[in-house]
Parts: sequence; C-alpha cells; structure tokens
Amino acid sequence: MKIDLSKFLAIAAVMAQGGCTISLPDVLTTTATNTDGDDDSDGDGTGSTGSTGGTGSTGGTADGTEGVTDATSATSASTVEPTTDAPTTDPTGGTTGDADFLCSDGSSVPTEFVCDEEPDCPDGSDEITGCGIPAFQCVDSVQEIPMDWICDESLDCADQSDEVEGCGLEAFVCGDKIHIPLSYQCDTFNDCLDGSDEADC
Repeated sequence: MKIDLSKFLAIAAVMAQGGCTISLPDVLTTTATNTDGDDDSDGDGTGSTGSTGGTGSTGGTADGTEGVTDATSATSASTVEPTTDAPTTDPTGGTTGDADFLCSDGSSVPTEFVCDEEPDCPDGSDEITGCGIPAFQCVDSVQEIPMDWICDESLDCADQSDEVEGCGLEAFVCGDKIHIPLSYQCDTFNDCLDGSDEADC
C-alpha cells in the first residue's frame, strides 16, 4: 500500500484542529525511512534482499544499508601500507662508519680510508696492519712496512733499517739517522752520506 505523505499530513492537520487524535501505523514510519528504493511490500520494515547490489552477508535491512560494514572493512584493509622498518645490514662488513682507525703512531683516520691503497696514516699503517698484513716498524721513523718487504735488498724504510735490523744485523746509525750494517764502519768506504761511518776510524 502506497500513501501520499503530503496529503496525509494535510488531512491530519485539519482533523487535529477539530480535536481528533491520529495514530500513525508502523508501516508509514517504515515507508518514510526506507530511502534506498527497496521494495517493502510485505510491510514488515525489513526491505528486500539488497536489490541495489549490496554485498553484506545479512541481505537487506530496515534502513537499506546492506553491505556497508563489509564494504568499509574491505576498504580499510586495502589501504594498509606494509611497514619498511626492517633492519638493514652494512654490506661493507664494518670497514666504514663513524669510528676511526687508530694508526700505529697514535694518530687516527676515518675507517673508510683503511685499505684503499692510499696511505692516510703518517706511518702508512692503515694500508698494512689495517688490512691485516704483518708489519715491520722502521726503527728510527714512524714508518710501517709489510713484513715481507724486509731484507729484500730494497730500501723501503726511510732510515733503511728494513735491510739492517730487519735482517737481524747489528746497525751503525749515521749522523743523518740512516742505518747501515755495523760491519760497514771503518771499511775505508763512505757508506753514510755524511761520512760518519769512517770519521772516527
């Protein structure tokens, strides 16, 4: 049953002026609030099974809001972003970072300079002990050289001690701090540039 609500209210207003009371049946209230177009022909206020394409599991409801809860849940689930706070690891294996490398002479350099094939420590230890290479410390200088450079007939230490003490020889130290084997002293040949090895003979 369909009732024109505006006509009914006009009639009710006229009757109310004459002292009449009107009781509205439930079907009118339900029809007035059923705004989604569902057919409520049986008058029980429950609507049909969702003719507007609702996807709720309970079908039509009295106010025509079928499927709203399910649709809202689906939307919320689809907007959740995955978190990206997973811990990461440093691929350089600890050769970079904020800590400094302590050179053998007591100074320090940033760890990213260690083992880069360019000496940054004054003694060059960032390219030797910093790389895990066994080192020889030159006697009268802060210089550090790889252990396998000693006694190779090549003067690698500035004081030349790698070819004297590095070979287990007793040294004579020239006036300019150059090391020569003690046996070179007083051999009538100037091995020290300043001639100090022949001076007191």
